[in-house]
Amino acid sequence: MNTHSAHSQPGLIEKPLAEIQRLIDCLLPAATQVDTRKGGAINLVKQSKNNTEFFVILLISGEIELYRTASNNLLFATASGHNVFGLLGSSLRFNTYKFVPSKDSEIYILPREQAIDLIIKHTLIRELLTIHSFMSDIQAKGGNLLINSTAYEIVSTLLMELADVPEEKRLKISVANYIIDRSNLARSGVMKILSELRIGGYIDINYGKLICVNKRFPTVY
Repeated sequence: MNTHSAHSQPGLIEKPLAEIQRLIDCLLPAATQVDTRKGGAINLVKQSKNNTEFFVILLISGEIELYRTASNNLLFATASGHNVFGLLGSSLRFNTYKFVPSKDSEIYILPREQAIDLIIKHTLIRELLTIHSFMSDIQAKGGNLLINSTAYEIVSTLLMELADVPEEKRLKISVANYIIDRSNLARSGVMKILSELRIGGYIDINYGKLICVNKRFPTVY
């Protein structure tokens, strides 16, 4: 159920589902499944004394949470299957983010060099570039939200994002924790903004869970 389709904010980044599927179909036969039941992060970089090896993650189902290790493990994004990570980037980028899959996720990995060879062999360069552009847009959007926005703008943007989460899952998520985990905002400030939006009739919250967004948020707070 989409709780606020009439009030969605502009700038929605569309996930390139077809391109992701074509890449997964190409790479999956060469990949090895990861046991995610024990939890923990997946490292996309393995360094030895004389070599640095990069890996690609294929997320078939479930979720992966991306944390910024350089920002006190700030939760940057939650990605759901299907998805591909690690095709482009350096040690700096991969050491900046921590990839933590859910314990029920289905994930495979393979060496990046092997993945690139397969992509070239099957002429999937356009798909690779499309996915890279998508990831770059997500990164830029997340960075702009935290750098160039007021506390109110961050809260309202993350509320709209949360409202897009399917109802069955959304009703298990604490609104305050969802916002705090993804920002550097103090809990007291987040709770104040949520309370005022609730009093104004902009949102319905029950037992700390977001029920729905009722109308477009005010532009001035």
